[in-house]
Amino acid sequence: MLVLNNLLPLLDENTLSLSALAIAPKLRLLFDNESDTVRELSICLFQYVMGLGTDAEKEKMKKEVWESLLPLVFHLHDQKENVAKAAQEALYFAGWFLKWQELTELALTAEPWEISECLLERKRRKTKDFLYQSEVYLQSPQETLRQDAVRFIGLIGQYVDGRRTTEYIKRP
Repeated sequence: MLVLNNLLPLLDENTLSLSALAIAPKLRLLFDNESDTVRELSICLFQYVMGLGTDAEKEKMKKEVWESLLPLVFHLHDQKENVAKAAQEALYFAGWFLKWQELTELALTAEPWEISECLLERKRRKTKDFLYQSEVYLQSPQETLRQDAVRFIGLIGQYVDGRRTTEYIKRP
């Protein structure tokens, strides 16, 4: 990852943009590596590649950034402080990249539950995707990440139940 970090600035703009887009999902897979160094470096490199896309690639990169938000929120409680700090900084940058002011503000406080609620409010239609992402963390070797996954799944349930209740009440 250090080699990639040093190599990327040497690429021309189009190659750099396409490379960033290809690297982003692979880095997300490393957020959960057993090595805290790999977790930290992959999150830091992901933050770096977020900003590398050209205008033509920004929409595709936004999808990758959205996919990274929940894992980054979970890693705010990573057992290694350097990984938690990297996740916090990446969430802040993701808020800036997505032009989502509330996320940038919440990232400063590093309050995962407020960010989780905000994420569910903003992307209600993606609750199924969030559920699948959360299930992976139920098997995490880190107890705090397992607990966060259970809490988030419960939060999803509250949002789904709340939506059903609201839809029922609105019917004539």
